[in-house]
Amino acid sequence: MEMSDGSVCLLSGVAACAKMGLFAENCISADQLRQKQLKAERVIVLDVRSQTSYRHSHIQGAALARVEDYYRQEMLFKRGATLTHPNADEALAENVKKYPKNALIVTYCDAGCQTSSAMVIQIKRFGFENVKVLEDGFQAWQEKGYPVSVRKQ
Repeated sequence: MEMSDGSVCLLSGVAACAKMGLFAENCISADQLRQKQLKAERVIVLDVRSQTSYRHSHIQGAALARVEDYYRQEMLFKRGATLTHPNADEALAENVKKYPKNALIVTYCDAGCQTSSAMVIQIKRFGFENVKVLEDGFQAWQEKGYPVSVRKQ
């Protein structure tokens, strides 16, 4: 699979999840996720990429993983307008507390990215049990031609 930076990811599916330190039951394929959506099953999809990437394009219906204020504070920190980096764990905890503990939560980032697998572990620490990572990330979803929200220029 070719990555957005031109590199090639040689891992896919369960092998990719194993590489990220996750068991197969912690992973969901793009096809499986899409089937759940088509059956109108309640699935919460969290984009763990940057706010900029999310605004450019994301899985239709997905939300950012952290509360909106986190991204605003992060931008201020990067610009040097504040000396304190926002707390990512607190921002995630604040965002997911609105969901039922038994909800299926699917996290994703870019293919080969480890952030979504780390997010699975973090969300489970908050008491959620049914948390999965999207195998091969956003690229797998796009390659299948599944619905994506794209910012119009």
